[in-house]
Amino acid sequence: MDYAQTGAAAGDAGSGPRALWARFSALWGRRKLLVSAGILAGLGLAGLLAAEVGARAVGAVDFPTYDANPVTGYIPTADTAGRLLGRDWVFNEHHMGVAAPFAPSPATDVVLIGDSLVYGTSSYRQDQRLGPNLQALSGVTVWPIGAGSWSVANELAYLDANPEVVAGADRLVFIVNYADIQSGSVWKSDLTHPRRHPLSAVTYLAAKTLLKPAAEDPRFGEEAPVLTHWREFTGRYGRPIDVILYPNKAMLTDPAKLKTYRDRLALLAAPNVVFHDLTRDPRWTPDDYLDNIHPKPGAVIKVARFVNEELRLNGGG
Repeated sequence: MDYAQTGAAAGDAGSGPRALWARFSALWGRRKLLVSAGILAGLGLAGLLAAEVGARAVGAVDFPTYDANPVTGYIPTADTAGRLLGRDWVFNEHHMGVAAPFAPSPATDVVLIGDSLVYGTSSYRQDQRLGPNLQALSGVTVWPIGAGSWSVANELAYLDANPEVVAGADRLVFIVNYADIQSGSVWKSDLTHPRRHPLSAVTYLAAKTLLKPAAEDPRFGEEAPVLTHWREFTGRYGRPIDVILYPNKAMLTDPAKLKTYRDRLALLAAPNVVFHDLTRDPRWTPDDYLDNIHPKPGAVIKVARFVNEELRLNGGG
């Protein structure tokens, strides 16, 4: 008998089941990995779907949109309305922050124009914005038009493009702050001025959080063109124009910054321009600010009250 061959044969026979078991174990391990990966992917997809449904259910992306254009740079989309996180907003056919179509009334009509101080912020309900507050307080019809980061140049461009709005105004009121005397703002990003609602709320909100553009510094040194346009417009308009000077928070407590603010906004002086400086109202304090510039939702009424009293829209009360 050949013991070597017999041993080899026995060894082969013994190794067969072990080899099969090893292969089975390896396949089972890979299968478990694939199943685990599938479960995790499914859970992740379900989580994203739940987040998407939840974000849309609470109105996290039901924000106002903008039309980008070469005239005003950008402007709230006309004839739109929504409810962002439970806070309603609306714009009429003239891009104004009211539901009613623009139609001058037989009584007093105030056209209120500015940047986000008129447009409002995502923290405001419709009735907490400056225009509706001023209308409720004064009893006159207020037509608010504005957009975040607009300058006086954007505002004049809107008025030039909408002569019927200028003609229908009994009072033309600008809300201006320190950074508003500069070249017109232009559309740059859907993260700051979205032109449409996103296909995916989760993706948009993540991008807005992670890729949020840095705030721009005022473009000082670009005053000449807008001041030329301002003087041309005020001269052509002829009637009195009210300019509400609105300070940043820091300017209320820093005398040097306050002087710079007043000196800069004095550049808008013209024979028919009447200035109304909110810093001279002792009721306006640093506690009224939501951030460095915007008033808290509950403090907007104080700005409206100041405007009403200064303009004597209903006798100043």
